[in-house]
Amino acid sequence: MIRIIVSAFALAITLAGFATQITVGSYNIRVKTPDDKGPNHWDNRKEYVARTVVDNGFDVVGFNEVKSGTQQTELKELLPQYAFHGWDGHEGWEDSGETAVDLVAWRPEKFDMLDKGWFFLSRDQEVWEPSWDNSSMANVRHTSWVKLKVKETGEVFYFFCTHLDHQGNIARMLQSHINYEKMWEIAGHYPSVMVGDQNSTTSRVNYLNLYKAGFTDAFSVVADPVAKFGSDDPATAGQWKDDPSTGRRIDYIWARGFNVDSYDHCTEKYDLGAMPSDHVAITAKLTYVDPQLDNRYRYVRAGGDGDGSMEAPFGSIQEAVG
Repeated sequence: MIRIIVSAFALAITLAGFATQITVGSYNIRVKTPDDKGPNHWDNRKEYVARTVVDNGFDVVGFNEVKSGTQQTELKELLPQYAFHGWDGHEGWEDSGETAVDLVAWRPEKFDMLDKGWFFLSRDQEVWEPSWDNSSMANVRHTSWVKLKVKETGEVFYFFCTHLDHQGNIARMLQSHINYEKMWEIAGHYPSVMVGDQNSTTSRVNYLNLYKAGFTDAFSVVADPVAKFGSDDPATAGQWKDDPSTGRRIDYIWARGFNVDSYDHCTEKYDLGAMPSDHVAITAKLTYVDPQLDNRYRYVRAGGDGDGSMEAPFGSIQEAVG
């Protein structure tokens, strides 16, 4: 809907009706390891990981547990329609020179990438170091982020992908505080999305209330989760199963500055005989909400030749809605 306000000086056209809906995802794909056999081995499941992303129409997705060497390379090769950003990995790890990284992927035909970065979830966010009761040197955690602009509308938002420690309760608590503070520091009041493996259920550790203070848990829009998923807190850590009614929900999509339109699990096994990962990918449809009301208006005045602002209006309605 276009709303036109008429005054003696100009027409003000609100563009709120053109708000963009995006499909976002969170997917822990499980690190490549020789311990996985049969359909669980990366070489057998990697094409189905990629199909899960494509078939569910992710516009932006955050990946957890991507080994920084060949697994990362192969994932990017399997998804050529996406652009990627993330920390490249710590090359000093003695065991293999690889570690698990968190990646953000987006469709470059839909978005322009305006900025990017990452930070460690440790005492010093610029230093690779285990902090507090973090599980091990091999599991120093981090968060990757991008700033994206919707090409069609110019709407700007931030997307963060994180993975908290799986053992340290203090580490998880303080890592969540770092995430919350860094998101506000980096994104300010722009609409933002945080996805990833939090390694905790909502009933186990109440620090998730920190995120809830400023973000919407996308799952909360499901009216009857028992009817839809067989559980009131459906699992994402599925142990290669497609049944969300058993297991733990530890992967999340948090949104700020968006209306959450839907939330779902991606449970297609294809012909693999098992899920493509030991985590179930989750997805949500979000509608962009402009953080500044003034940005929803374009001004028009006969003879104008400006940029559509109140001070420099367009000369025609066609320019304003074009």
